[in-house]
Amino acid sequence: MQPPSSSVAEGVRCGCSPNDGRETGETVQIRTIQPHRLTEAVSVIARAFRDEPIIGQMVAEDAAQRDRKIRDYFAWSIRVTGLSNTDVAIDPLTDRVLGVALWEPPGHRPHTVRGAIALPGVLRGIGRSGFTTLKAFGRAGLRKHPEQPHWHLVDVGTCPSARGRGVGAALVRHRLECADRDQRIVSLEATTEGSARLYERLGFDRRDRLVGVADGVTVMWREPALPSAPRRAGGAAL
Repeated sequence: MQPPSSSVAEGVRCGCSPNDGRETGETVQIRTIQPHRLTEAVSVIARAFRDEPIIGQMVAEDAAQRDRKIRDYFAWSIRVTGLSNTDVAIDPLTDRVLGVALWEPPGHRPHTVRGAIALPGVLRGIGRSGFTTLKAFGRAGLRKHPEQPHWHLVDVGTCPSARGRGVGAALVRHRLECADRDQRIVSLEATTEGSARLYERLGFDRRDRLVGVADGVTVMWREPALPSAPRRAGGAAL
């Protein structure tokens, strides 16, 4: 089961080989997250998703300690996703985390199934009501995912100072290269019209829309580029 879908306006995620230290045109390094960066990464992505529509359903605006609850949720989500599937964008000048992306690799099990081992963590964050919303969102999206093994972009977010600089797009493109190399489809759910348009610039196509708890969410897929014909990606500033 997937947590709230990625919001391109808030950031992006990527990561091919662990700790490759790859630099983007924005002079940021894309790396697989290391344990010592977990607290900082949680803070970055929790802040990015504070006003995201699905998070709003899971944690009410007037909830006591709302920011702490959202951080607890993302700490759970990263633990369930796995450090090897969580990428961070690092500013080489300050060594600060600028963006975070969570991916589910081909052959993954639903997020909430794997998350059962860490259930107390998510309940501390979003409670039983929020977890019920999360499961409903996950079920709705799962029915629209490709049947064959594929990559799924769970969430991607950047800190305020990194937005509009292409940091999020760099995170996404990094993982897309892995998908192209292995000829895998990539899927995601865009929770806003603005994020859907930005994902289109990265080569994603609109496939369906969700209803119910995820009303208005756009399901998007990206087919792998042919080895002899690299896909052109637009200049989305994520």
